[in-house]
Amino acid sequence: MTIIDRMPARSRPFSSAELAERLCGEETRAVQEAVTRVKLATQEALNRNRQFQTGRGDPLSRVKQALDKKEAQ
Repeated sequence: MTIIDRMPARSRPFSSAELAERLCGEETRAVQEAVTRVKLATQEALNRNRQFQTGRGDPLSRVKQALDKKEAQ
């Protein structure tokens, strides 16, 4: 990677980003999806706990959670 990055852009045999994508792109995407699922589950648990403690739901939190879920898909 270092040698390729030192070469002029037009004479590089392949891009660094392309190499990184082929070497670990699938694994990185899987890890990012797992982290996103954990974040969504945590936020949902916090929202439900807050609703349980106060006896009422927070509409803004529900909307944000729905938007976050939609974005993650």
